[in-house]
Amino acid sequence: ILPTKYNYYIGNDPARWREGISTYKTIKYTEIYKNIDLKVYGNNRQLEYDVIVKPGGDPEVVNFKYEGAESLTVNTDGELEIKLNHGTLIQKSPALYQEISGQRVEVAGHFKLLSDNRYTFEIADYDTRKPLIIDPVIEYSRYLSGDGQDWGNAVAVDSAGNAYVTGKTDSTYFPSTSFPHDVTTYSNDIFVYKVDPSGARVYVTVFGGTAYDGATGATPEAGYDIAVDSSGYAHITGPTHSNDFPIWAGGPGLLPFQSTHGGYTPGDTDMTSTTTDAFYVALNGNGYRVYSSYIGGANWERGNAIAVDNSSNVYIAGQTAPYHYSHSSDFPIAGANIIQSAYGGDDDINDSFYPADAFVTKIHFDAATPSNTALVFSTYFGGTGNDVANGIALDDLGDIYITGATNSTNLPGVSPSSIQSSVAGGNDAFITKINSAGTAIDYSTYLGGNRSDFGKAIAVDTEGNA
Repeated sequence: ILPTKYNYYIGNDPARWREGISTYKTIKYTEIYKNIDLKVYGNNRQLEYDVIVKPGGDPEVVNFKYEGAESLTVNTDGELEIKLNHGTLIQKSPALYQEISGQRVEVAGHFKLLSDNRYTFEIADYDTRKPLIIDPVIEYSRYLSGDGQDWGNAVAVDSAGNAYVTGKTDSTYFPSTSFPHDVTTYSNDIFVYKVDPSGARVYVTVFGGTAYDGATGATPEAGYDIAVDSSGYAHITGPTHSNDFPIWAGGPGLLPFQSTHGGYTPGDTDMTSTTTDAFYVALNGNGYRVYSSYIGGANWERGNAIAVDNSSNVYIAGQTAPYHYSHSSDFPIAGANIIQSAYGGDDDINDSFYPADAFVTKIHFDAATPSNTALVFSTYFGGTGNDVANGIALDDLGDIYITGATNSTNLPGVSPSSIQSSVAGGNDAFITKINSAGTAIDYSTYLGGNRSDFGKAIAVDTEGNA
């Protein structure tokens, strides 16, 4: 048995959820032909299979076929090249041998191509009284993918050197055929993929709801960013269009700080009128979902960036807009004396366009009692124009640094002493530092030239330089 575990949290029906599904290093199929066995195994980087021809077996009857391959060729090194529409797999030239009197005796042989993407092995004379092992190796092309479209959006590394990748998958299996994914009902779902320092998979978790399956103009469900705390919990944010996102707070009947989709339109069965909410999800070291919540109001929100400190506080930055129809803002604002409690966009700039504000949300995550996880503060950040936060980072004191893009001429915190005190182009990047309580802006500055500029990510060193 392998350490890799697979977890499904698809939709909001717990009866459909599965967790802790085991995987195995070796599978042996006996008598695939008379007196011939097939052993399949791997080391998470390479897939190997052994054809074991026992006494009385005829190796000439063995043949394999690749489904979905464009073509098979044998190169000058005797390797089998399997051309796919997104790359090429390589089967190394087979090793053929017998164990005779405790010694490994090599047998000559090579791949032999047949019609219809099939192949077999051409083998020299050998001792038919002893088993013959035919041992090719399949080398992966190092893609993290299934059979459809897959995006990796962010990566995090913990103190032990484990790497975590998040993004979205629209594959019928991800990342291998041992992990089928129901794209008929659930497409464009979020994945988190964890590997240890050697590159061996630790877990794969896929979660999401039914939305975006054909919804015109919707934002796909995806993990936009990921952060890992000192206990190995992975924290993920992004957008969801689904009214049946798998919400959880540690047990049946326990609710997170926002259990319903703020942008859901009642009766919208195909989600074409429903807007997106941001989401927050926490997974433990085995990839089990510990906590998940919506973050959003009646219009649309995206969680673009996430960071975590050493006190189990999680910080999310993104973008939110007001409710189109009433021009009232209902994004979940929390905390005392926060830097901006009201939506800053000017609805009168354009009657058909409602500019967005950035937002910053701080959550205290309680791993022991997930239902106690709560908002510490949540604040708008923006001027009268369009503002979005794309990156977030923390310093050793818990102060918050965000970057993104703005066309607001009155971005909060900008002053005559800022590095750049006014907008220079259509959109400018910006950098803003906010204290850990969310009550004050330490500094804010535009960064841009006479065209459009965007801040996508930010980091802070030990001296507090951004």
